[in-house]
Amino acid sequence: MMNRFIILAMLATILACTNKNSSENTGPQDSDLEAMRNKEAREDSTKLAEALALRDQVIWAVQPQVETKPVGAATDEDAADDPAFWLHPTEENQSILFGTNKKGGIYAYNLLGEELAYYEVGAINNIGIRQGVVLGSDTLDVLGGSNRTDNSIVLYQIEKNGQLKPLLQENFVIDTTTVDEVYGFCMYKDPNGRAQAIVNGKNGRINAYSISKTNAGVVLEKEMTWKLDSQPEGMVADDLNQVLYIGEEEKGIWKTSLAGSSSLSLIETSTKEVNSSIAYDIEGLSLYVPADTLQKGFLIASIQGSFSYALFERNEDNQYIGSFKITDAPNIDGVEETDGLEIVSVPVGTAFPNGLLIVQDGFNYKLDSIESQNFKVVDLREILNLLEK
Repeated sequence: MMNRFIILAMLATILACTNKNSSENTGPQDSDLEAMRNKEAREDSTKLAEALALRDQVIWAVQPQVETKPVGAATDEDAADDPAFWLHPTEENQSILFGTNKKGGIYAYNLLGEELAYYEVGAINNIGIRQGVVLGSDTLDVLGGSNRTDNSIVLYQIEKNGQLKPLLQENFVIDTTTVDEVYGFCMYKDPNGRAQAIVNGKNGRINAYSISKTNAGVVLEKEMTWKLDSQPEGMVADDLNQVLYIGEEEKGIWKTSLAGSSSLSLIETSTKEVNSSIAYDIEGLSLYVPADTLQKGFLIASIQGSFSYALFERNEDNQYIGSFKITDAPNIDGVEETDGLEIVSVPVGTAFPNGLLIVQDGFNYKLDSIESQNFKVVDLREILNLLEK
């Protein structure tokens, strides 16, 4: 760990200098925004040391079973971001893990972490998938995402062979006066099988768009909107309970109804003022939903300030359950500073009989050499075993 810490500290120093030099050529407004922006540990050696120290205090630990091939980016680039999962309708072992490279596109990996395809479709930040979506007379599996290249939403049909096919004739571009820079994204499917694409921006605005099919093709229409005081990113929809969870990076996790209410309520135990196990930023969110139940399961959030993951009850109160970290396995390194994550709550082949957790790894190693970022996969049994202790 000491060798890795030295590497991380050196990388954070280099990145801090790079960011400083680049900001010297920008106007006062850009400099002010850069000063206000919450820096990640990879950009701040002091914050890195704090995060590592806080992770040491986390008792619960699991290990990854699989890692993906690194994304195509430089080792000092923050490139990989958010995973999503497609369950093959008949052959679970042929299921696909999708992951974003926010420098240029979407990767598809098999369950061994091997690259199947790369779609160069723009700076895709977050993605989400819903299967069995009703669009007109069709029932489709749909992948959507936020594209920072043109401030848009992208939508794709996942075909039976797992390949992506565009659903929109052109990307759905969002006015920057509404959502100034698309960032977080998730999908929602209502009880009738109709889907929504939900996107947020760095200005705190969250918009939910219905997805429908007309004679002109697939269209998106804004149905609901919310506003937070600062930057959100991670979001997840609880389809069964018709609830949306939104992570405000420097505040906590909010929830709201997707069945008509526009009010937002803050989960108090997701704030560091109430819960000493929370260290901002709050990033990716996902849900474990066992056997289509309304109350059981849990909400998971990646806590970048401590390189850990916080669990909350999946019910009305969302009480804090506990936190865990992902440490080194014999042949796979552990995980630091996760952005996006995804839980799969159903069996996936013989390797993952209870499901799995996919996380982005901010610092990916091969032995003590740092590589480009990638995604790690944890057998969900490890997490469920923690909850039984």
